[in-house]
Amino acid sequence: MFEKLKKTLFAGRYYGKQLDRKVAELHKSLNALTAAQNKMAIESTGRFRKHLAFLESPSPGRECGISPALEFTANDLLLEIEPNGASKTIVCTIALGDAYRATVAPCLESHRAYAQRWGFAHADLSQPPSRLLRHPSWYKLPLAYELLLRGYERIAFFDADALITKPETPIEPLFTQLAASGRDLLISNDESGANMGVFFAQASASLPVLLDVIWNYHFDPGHVTWEQIAVRTLLDDWPAVASRILVTDHPRDFNSFPEERQAIHKLHHQANTWQPGDFICHFSGIGAPKLTELIALYRQRAGNT
Repeated sequence: MFEKLKKTLFAGRYYGKQLDRKVAELHKSLNALTAAQNKMAIESTGRFRKHLAFLESPSPGRECGISPALEFTANDLLLEIEPNGASKTIVCTIALGDAYRATVAPCLESHRAYAQRWGFAHADLSQPPSRLLRHPSWYKLPLAYELLLRGYERIAFFDADALITKPETPIEPLFTQLAASGRDLLISNDESGANMGVFFAQASASLPVLLDVIWNYHFDPGHVTWEQIAVRTLLDDWPAVASRILVTDHPRDFNSFPEERQAIHKLHHQANTWQPGDFICHFSGIGAPKLTELIALYRQRAGNT
């Protein structure tokens, strides 16, 4: 009787796991179908087509309105800005929630200190918008747009979990590289493609339109890489967008990752592993308490370089 009961329980567990696996596969298929339908709906809109045409041949004299969605969200941001004289360059970040801010405090302080060292303004989004409809990572787009409206011409965005490990590194060459390319946005790649954790943007006629296109391309809002899946897909599918974004050939110039990240994320390989002397160590996707431990470790390592 006992053996029979054991077999019954084993069979129940086995078929239960099989059922869970099937349900998970169905959810995945449904999510993929929904994302495909959302993508098709976005790409068929007149605004999307109009913005693509503008990005192909941007001109300061042409009108190309920004969507109310981006306008309203930008206006809703409660930014804390520390101006630095007449500087038109600003370092900015987003860190919401007291607990998270405490965890990444050394990173946030490194951003502020860097801005002060180089004579830049500094902006910190520490309070969620009254209508927080998406993951906070998406809000770097309306943040950049709002800073443009406030007259800043060069924007350096650092994720809150990006630690500046070599503050004597100038960002002027990065903006020079961006200007020489004739593009609006400088980003890097990670092992999955475009990474928006650290980016540099330069004011132009087309930058607001580019930010608007990305913001409204939220065809897969539940995706774990948030706005990055939008950027990656736009880069792959739409040459007009790719023509406005510069993806660096040297990602360690401004977006390196701790070596421990490879094991944490179970990656087959990791792009841009941090080395002594790198500008930034970005603890992408690493949560507390490991995040706290690694920030302290890399602060110490950076101090020894």
